[in-house]
Amino acid sequence: MLRFFFLVTTMLAATSAVTTMQEAQAIREIVKLLPDNNAVSPFSRTDVIGGIVRLAFHDAGTFDQAKPNESGRSDGCVDLNSADNAGLGRIINLLSPVVESNKEVMSRADVWALASAIAIKAALPNNEKIHIPIKYGRIDAVDATSACRETDFSKLPSAELSHQHTTTVFAERMGFTQTDITALMGAHTLGRADSKDSGYDGTWVRSSATFDNSYYNDIIRRPWNRETNNNGQHFWVDPNQDGTIMLNTDMALAFDIGDNDNVNSNNCRTRGRNNGYGGGGTRRNDCPSGNNADLVQQFADNQQLWYKDFSKAWIKLIELGYGFNKNETLTLPVGNEINIIIPTTNNVAGTPPSQRNNNDDDFILSGTTIRVTLSILCAVFFIMLITLTVYCCRRNSTKKVFQNSEDVVVKEVTVVNAPTPTEATAPNDQEMYAIVVSVPSNNCVDKNFE
Repeated sequence: MLRFFFLVTTMLAATSAVTTMQEAQAIREIVKLLPDNNAVSPFSRTDVIGGIVRLAFHDAGTFDQAKPNESGRSDGCVDLNSADNAGLGRIINLLSPVVESNKEVMSRADVWALASAIAIKAALPNNEKIHIPIKYGRIDAVDATSACRETDFSKLPSAELSHQHTTTVFAERMGFTQTDITALMGAHTLGRADSKDSGYDGTWVRSSATFDNSYYNDIIRRPWNRETNNNGQHFWVDPNQDGTIMLNTDMALAFDIGDNDNVNSNNCRTRGRNNGYGGGGTRRNDCPSGNNADLVQQFADNQQLWYKDFSKAWIKLIELGYGFNKNETLTLPVGNEINIIIPTTNNVAGTPPSQRNNNDDDFILSGTTIRVTLSILCAVFFIMLITLTVYCCRRNSTKKVFQNSEDVVVKEVTVVNAPTPTEATAPNDQEMYAIVVSVPSNNCVDKNFE
C-alpha cells in the first residue's frame, strides 16, 4: 500500500502543469551551479557541464522501443553500480538541491532534462543560439541510483565497438535515424573522459566546455592513430597533438574501422585533410570512408545545421518512453515566455578553419601545417639574407671609390704644344700647359687611362 501511494503521489507531482514562472526559478538555480572557467577538477566548468549532459543521456538512453513498458527511459535514475555511470554520483548530488526545491512541480527526471538544456546553452559560443524546449511530466523511479538496475542493465553503447554496434543501440533499439545518431554523438564536444571513471583519459576537443562543431572538424581534419592503454582499452590519438582523444564509436562515424568482430584488430589510420574527410582506401593502411562520412562533413562545415539536427535528436532522446498512454503525456510549461539570461562561454571555437578568426585560441595546427609554415618562413628568411648581402657588397664598393679624399690621388698630365721646325732647336722656349685631372686610385681605374 505504501509503495502504491508513493507511486501515485510521484505521478501526480510529475504530471502537474509547470508554469513558466516555476521553470524560470529552476533555471536560475541551475545556472548558479555552473562554475566559471577558473574552477578546477572535479568541479571545473568542463566537468560539470559535460557531466550534466552525460547524466541526462544515461538516464534516457536505456529505452527499448520493442519493450516500452519494461525498459528504461528518462526516469531520474542511473545505476551507479554500472561502470558506464561511474562519476555521475557527483552530478546527481550537485543537482539534488534543485530537485528538492522544485519537487512539488517537477520530477527529478524533469530537473535533469532541464539542466541538460541549460548546460548546453551555457556552453554556446558568443552570439550563438539553440532551441531546446523542455516538456514536463516525467515519472521518477523510486530512487536515483539503484531502482533502475534491472531495466537499465547493459543498455548503454560500448565505446570499444564499431558503428555496427552504435546502429544497433541507437537505431534499432531506440528508433533514431543515422542523422540523429551522428548529431547526438557531437555531445562529446563537452566534458572529458576521466581514467578514474571510465579508464579513458582526455577530452575529445580542446575547448571542452564549448558547445560547437569542433568535434566533427577534428575527426575529419586531423590525423588519428589507434592506441591501447594499460587497461586494454582502445582509443585514437593525433600524433601531432597531446591531450585529446577519440573513441572507436567516434571515429566510426566518418571511417570504416571494422565491424564488431575485428574493430580492435584493424590497425588502419587516418591522415586528416583540411578540405574533407580522409580515408579512401587501403593505401598506406588508410581507413576507408564510413557510411556517415557525408553527415560528419556537413556538420563540420555548417554549425547551424548541426545545432538544428542536434536539438531535434536531443528532444527526442529525453522524451523517449512517454506518450504511449494518455496518463504519461509530457507538456510544455504554461504561461507567458520568460527570458532568462544564461551566461555563456567566451570561446568562438568550432567553425571550419577557413572561417575562423585569427585570434581563435583553439585553432589546431596539424604537424603538416606547422612544417609547411616553417619551410616557408625559412625560405623567406634565406631570400632576405641574400638580398641584404648583395646590397651591402654594392654599398661597400661605392664607399671605397668615393668615401674620402685620401682614396683619391692627383695625377698631372703635361700637354706639350708641338714645336715648329724653327722652334725645334729652342726647347727652352717652348710653352707648356699643365691640366690637373683627379683620377680614382683604386682598381676600378681603367689601366689604359694611366
